[in-house]
Amino acid sequence: MPSDREPEAGQPLFQTAVSSSLENVRLLADAACGALAPVLGDMDLIKVQIGLVEAANNVVKHACRDREDHTLSLSCTVSGGVVTLVLEDDGFPPAVDLNRNAAASGAGPVPDGMAESGRGLWLMRQCFASIRFESGNGLNRLFLRFEPEA
Repeated sequence: MPSDREPEAGQPLFQTAVSSSLENVRLLADAACGALAPVLGDMDLIKVQIGLVEAANNVVKHACRDREDHTLSLSCTVSGGVVTLVLEDDGFPPAVDLNRNAAASGAGPVPDGMAESGRGLWLMRQCFASIRFESGNGLNRLFLRFEPEA
């Protein structure tokens, strides 16, 4: 059951960095959900974990190109019950407009369940209230905003 515990405004509840491997994605998600457990209920934690694992897997696959010589950083803040996760990497910038694609994917139909790829942004949009991407100065940042169920 969630508590009323929140960090001071603007202070991260959680911060960590790992090398860019799929094995480390699980470590990021577990650590983030452990830090968020006093703040969110079980069903909300599941949504955060699913969305974060999908986002971080995509970073490892696309931005870091499955190379472990890149770094994934994750920070988490909570304000007014709203959780903001920032996933940062030093991989390659995307060749597509992720902000436009993320906005379009949330409104579209459920992707083909038999497809081998193409469901990532749609799945993240089911988990997070908003997704925003920035790239510059050698870093990519994915902002994932989660609003708990009422």
